[in-house]
Amino acid sequence: ELPNKRFALPAGDVFLGIELHDDHATCLMNGIVAAEAAVEPGEGGIGKSRLLAALKERVEREGGAWRSLYCSPYHQASALYPVIDLIERGLAAIPDASTPARLDKLETLLRPYGLANADCLPLFAALLQETTAERHAGTLLLPQQRKKRTLEVLLTWLVADAARQPLVLEVED
Repeated sequence: ELPNKRFALPAGDVFLGIELHDDHATCLMNGIVAAEAAVEPGEGGIGKSRLLAALKERVEREGGAWRSLYCSPYHQASALYPVIDLIERGLAAIPDASTPARLDKLETLLRPYGLANADCLPLFAALLQETTAERHAGTLLLPQQRKKRTLEVLLTWLVADAARQPLVLEVED
């Protein structure tokens, strides 16, 4: 179940020379919180990145979380590259002093979501090209089963993250 947090926005904010009225800005933010999608298409230079930066600042100020997924022309062969990159950035945020090994960091990252177990950890580790043989044998799955289970575990992680706090998932191509 997703949290039902509403963001309170002040009326009359000015962004890129456009006055954002309370009802417009609040509808946009509440629409995002209500698990709706917002698409910001447009040519370069019209301020999409600045709008996203302002929305990110508001979401975080109101106690929400912002996760960014970035596609890359250099990783077209990997459909999960944006998620792998998100996991890598999560690992980078964990101090080395407390958890020096990457697998330890991965367990630390997944523990709050209940995913640092023998069923899930090997799937996340495989995405990062890490082995877990010394710690978890992992379940032997056929490639198609492994793919399906990996996608299920990633979805579980995302839903668990959204259950902890309001969450905006930005996907940029």
